Amino acid sequence: MCMEKTTYNKYIKEKKIFMSELHELYRELLSSIDFESEIDIQEDQTCCTVFYDNSNIGVEIEISKDSDLLLLNRKMAELPSDSNLRTARMLQILAVNGCQDKLCGSWFCIDPEGINIHLMAGYPIRLITPIEFNNLLFNFISIATNLEKEMNEEMLEMNSSTPEVTEMLV
Repeated sequence: MCMEKTTYNKYIKEKKIFMSELHELYRELLSSIDFESEIDIQEDQTCCTVFYDNSNIGVEIEISKDSDLLLLNRKMAELPSDSNLRTARMLQILAVNGCQDKLCGSWFCIDPEGINIHLMAGYPIRLITPIEFNNLLFNFISIATNLEKEMNEEMLEMNSSTPEVTEMLV
């Protein structure tokens, strides 16, 4: 019994050291952002939102609690409420995930509530220099902006052709 408690305490201590090292790297990377932005850091200091271009569009940057990944996350759109359009959109995002030339290492996912589509990317935090971080963040923002524009245009097309989409899915 004592051995188990000692092992558990050692694990907790190592995890705290691991997380404090990651927090330090995380803060260093955030302080290196070299373009005009506003940063809103959450209380637990494992997640922040970077707002750019003087807008309310933000990229969440967080440290994964179970690994040394730095995750970038941006809400791209809401899923349609119409079930046929919703299914078509989910199949479309799944197909696009296979087009890495378009996503450049990012991927689409749907939030746990099943309401929003997000673009995500993950990088080992220990391998990123501040310069690389700025490049990764800037490229992620650029990819997200372009994809969002495409998604909005596609959604307009899907909404205008709802009967055809419904027939294709039935």
